[in-house]
Amino acid sequence: MRLPKEEVRLILDFQDDSQEYSEFHFGDWKTYVIWNQSGQDDDGRVADHGQAARPTPRGLGLGFLNNWMVRTFDVSKLKLARIHSMGEGVLIPHRDFVEFGKHTKPWTRVHVPLVTNSSCMHSDESTVFRMRQGEVWFLDAANLHSAVNFSTERRLNLCLDFDIGHAEVADVLLPAAFNDIDSLTPELVRRPPLEVSFEDTLLSLAAQL
Repeated sequence: MRLPKEEVRLILDFQDDSQEYSEFHFGDWKTYVIWNQSGQDDDGRVADHGQAARPTPRGLGLGFLNNWMVRTFDVSKLKLARIHSMGEGVLIPHRDFVEFGKHTKPWTRVHVPLVTNSSCMHSDESTVFRMRQGEVWFLDAANLHSAVNFSTERRLNLCLDFDIGHAEVADVLLPAAFNDIDSLTPELVRRPPLEVSFEDTLLSLAAQL
């Protein structure tokens, strides 16, 4: 899927980003809600109100993206859709879905890079990878995860949260969110070992604070 240039420009011109979960990033990171259960642009909280998501006023302007979402996913199970717009910055390693109780199955999260570049990377626990434009990724957001953009070129990422029941393994969860599904080989990032002196150098910086 390649987003038309006019919709990319529209997203880049969005104002009044959501401040929910802003404590998890450092640098240039903005979040825009385009589908949720309340239909309000400023409602980006992960909370289940017992309804399927619907486009917000901001999201209604993204006709191509909305049509693609409806064709690709079972949106009756969609709870929240956001676009993360990231310049030069980092998403601090964290875990999501902590709002859910210990005995409640959290939502299932899917990512779709709309605009990206080779300086953008993501991590899931100890694995680092690039999500290529147009790919569809399932990431267990309850795991420790992070993201970074080392460039000033904006990265736009569609983030979709589904409530698809109480299955425990991804092979069962994923088909329930899609109208169709295919797989590709991911682009993993090789991580060479740190220099032996790295820890000493890092600790020495603390003395300067």
